[in-house]
Amino acid sequence: MELKLTGVRAALGGKEILHGVDLTIRDGELLALLGSSGCGKSTCLKTIAGIVPLSGGSIALGEENLAVLPPHRRGVVVVFQDLRLFPHLTAAENVAFPLRMRGVPRQKRLEEAGQWLERVQLAGLDKRKVGQLSGGQLQRVALARALAARPRVLLLDEPFSSLDENLREDMRALVRSLQEQLHMTTVLVTHDRREALSMAHRVAVMFDGAIEQCSSPREVYAAPATRRVADYFGGGGYLPGTVRDGVFSMGELSFPAAVPDGAWDAFLRPGALKPGQGPLPLTVAEVAFLGEGYQTTLAGPEGFRLALTAPAPLGPVGQTVLTGVDGAQAVLFPRDP
Repeated sequence: MELKLTGVRAALGGKEILHGVDLTIRDGELLALLGSSGCGKSTCLKTIAGIVPLSGGSIALGEENLAVLPPHRRGVVVVFQDLRLFPHLTAAENVAFPLRMRGVPRQKRLEEAGQWLERVQLAGLDKRKVGQLSGGQLQRVALARALAARPRVLLLDEPFSSLDENLREDMRALVRSLQEQLHMTTVLVTHDRREALSMAHRVAVMFDGAIEQCSSPREVYAAPATRRVADYFGGGGYLPGTVRDGVFSMGELSFPAAVPDGAWDAFLRPGALKPGQGPLPLTVAEVAFLGEGYQTTLAGPEGFRLALTAPAPLGPVGQTVLTGVDGAQAVLFPRDP
C-alpha cells in the first residue's frame, strides 16, 4: 500500500521539529530518508509509527488514516538503532515475540521464528541468548523479529550505524534482498549518503524538518534541485559564468543553457569534465594514489576545485590541463548575490 504524508508537523518539548513534510512512499518501495543529525528524519519516522503525535497534517496508508490509530494497530514496525532485543530471551524467542502477542501457540511460533532466522542467515542459532551473539547477528535477529510481525510498513532507523563497514555492506545487501522478495514498503532513515544511494529506489533529502528533494538516487546525486542538496552530497565544484541568449560562457568555454540571462554557477561533478578536450585551463593542485588509481584535483577560477580518479595522474602538480565540459551534465544555479 502507498504511504502518504501530507503537511506533517510535529513538535518535541514545545519546539516544532517537522515543518510540513510532504512525502509519498510507493507500494513495495524502499525509500531512504537522508539528512544530517537533527534535521528531523527520525522524528518523521516516529510520527509514522505513532510514537510522536502529529501537531498538523495527515498520514495515510492506502485509504486508511493512520493518525487516528494507536501504534499497535497501524501495521507498522520499527527497527531502532539500539535494536531493543530482550536479553533474557533466545534468538528464536525474540523473533517469536510478535507472534506470541498475536496468540500463536508456542511450538508454531518457534517454528516460524526458526524460518525467519534462516532467511536472515542465522540458521542453527535459534537457542542462543542475546548475550552470545555478535553485533551483526543481533542486527539480523532484530530484522527477523520485525519481519515476523508481517508489517504493512517496515521502518528502519539507522539500524546499521554501530557496525563496521564490512558488516554494514552485508546487512545492506540482506535488507535489500529481503525487501525485494517480500515487496515490503520500507523507509530507511540514514545519514550515510552511500547507504542511501546504493539501497534505495528513491532518496528523500531532508533539511530543517522538511523535504528538499525526493527522486531517484541517480537524479538526486547528478541533478540536485538546490545548492543545499548539491553541497550535502559533495564531490562537485561550481564554475562561475554568464548566460546570454541560451548560452553559458566562462572565458573560451561555452555550452547551451536553458535558463534566463544573468550570472550563474555551473555545478559540475567529475564526469562532466573532459581533460585534454577543451578550452578551459585548469591547474593540477593535488595528486593522490588511492590503490585502484590516482585522484587528481584540478583547480580553476574563483575557488573551483574538482577531484577526478583515473588509472594515471592527469599531470604533475602545477601543470595546466586544458579541459572541456559536458554541458548536459552541468546543473545551473543563480549566482549568490
